[in-house]
Amino acid sequence: MSIADGFLLTLVSTVICIVFPKIISSVFAVKSKSNTQAVATIPVKQAD
Repeated sequence: MSIADGFLLTLVSTVICIVFPKIISSVFAVKSKSNTQAVATIPVKQAD
């Protein structure tokens, strides 16, 4: 394996380690947004 191959593998590995967690977190963020339920507050009139 030449120096260029080692450099290329290091560069690809670095890019994967930086980009892959961001992609995974954005996928899980989209899933969790679609699974959350909306909470509505209903105003209650008090009798005086």
